[in-house]
Amino acid sequence: MPDGLDADLLVVAARTEAGVGLFAVDSAADGLSRSELEAPRPGAPGQRGRGAADGPDG
Repeated sequence: MPDGLDADLLVVAARTEAGVGLFAVDSAADGLSRSELEAPRPGAPGQRGRGAADGPDG
């Protein structure tokens, strides 16, 4: 799902004493808040950067 604001279950990365792990979190969990993040669309006019198919030298 591309929009986490609509998801019922979130997969998040978090650091614990054992290291970094992935955790499934109910989006209705107490203390959890979400907000929309404005992010540029890859390839949109005026945006710079490489696509996934580009090599390390661009």
